[in-house]
Amino acid sequence: FLLVNEALAKAYGSVPGNLVGKSDADFHFKEEVEYFRQVELKVINSGNIEYNIEENITDSSGNTRILSTTKIPYISHGVDTTGLLGISIDITERKKGEETLRKSEMNLEIKNMELEQKNVELEQFAYIASHDLQEPLRTTSSFVKLLQKQYHGRFDEKADLYFTYLLEASERMKELIKNLLEYSQIGNKKELKKVDCKEILYDVLTDLGMAIKEAEANIEYDQLPVIEGYATELKQLFQNLITNAIKFRKKETQPKLKITIQKIENAWQFSFQDNGIGIPEKFNEKIFVIFQRLHNRTEYEGSGIGLSHCKKIVELHKGKIWVKSSPGEGSTFYFTIPIINNHEQIK
Repeated sequence: FLLVNEALAKAYGSVPGNLVGKSDADFHFKEEVEYFRQVELKVINSGNIEYNIEENITDSSGNTRILSTTKIPYISHGVDTTGLLGISIDITERKKGEETLRKSEMNLEIKNMELEQKNVELEQFAYIASHDLQEPLRTTSSFVKLLQKQYHGRFDEKADLYFTYLLEASERMKELIKNLLEYSQIGNKKELKKVDCKEILYDVLTDLGMAIKEAEANIEYDQLPVIEGYATELKQLFQNLITNAIKFRKKETQPKLKITIQKIENAWQFSFQDNGIGIPEKFNEKIFVIFQRLHNRTEYEGSGIGLSHCKKIVELHKGKIWVKSSPGEGSTFYFTIPIINNHEQIK
């Protein structure tokens, strides 16, 4: 070193006067000294090569620093190369940040892989369990029906009642297995495409036509957008929310449902507002858990899996779902679907 400024001296943990007379080889890692010496000779002998390199050095306190250095020939009197001119930037903290970020990304990637594997295992378990359970259940249900038909009235009333209970339990189990199988298959056949939510809604209203007519339900809706999504799952989402609005209505009250849409930041926010029985606030999270019921089967039919279907479908679309409700005041279910591109529009 013939001339050193304050900035480089600081990077070496020293002062300029203490560095003059030394070389950067005094601070390089021992195993790298010969490599950097050859690099410098190449630059000097070339007379015009500019060399950029990252140098690991050990400062005067024994700490490792990383410098981003550019070295060029120093030409005396426009003719002879008498040395090197080096310009260095201390990038130690930046490299530490990059390493921390790299490790975080690696950990996140590992966690995502583990989560994906767990999801695959869970879906496989749900499918196999539900599929394998169907056959023995079908056999049990068939024999219960035969026993009920053959021996009805031949025992006392309790026996007939027991047969009825067995048959009803078998039917409930069949429904639970069917719902579990459907839940495990949500998103399996992922085909992201443009989906016209208006057409989805029309299909659902057509499918539920009889139930809507019998309940004399009044359903209003805004203009709905065309989005990037999964058509089959979105249809199931709409159907579950509309079915719930009809099912959980107040006695002797015409069920009303209003479906609205608004654009918030980078997402479409849907709301399904009904005038039904409502939900206590403490159950606002519980209702989205699989097989959770707030009412017994004598009041309202169902397995308690519909809203867990909704949650899984919304999360499949990278959105969120929640509810605002009060007992006797109806419920409003909200969910968001992120806008993937600028082509999504109201239609």
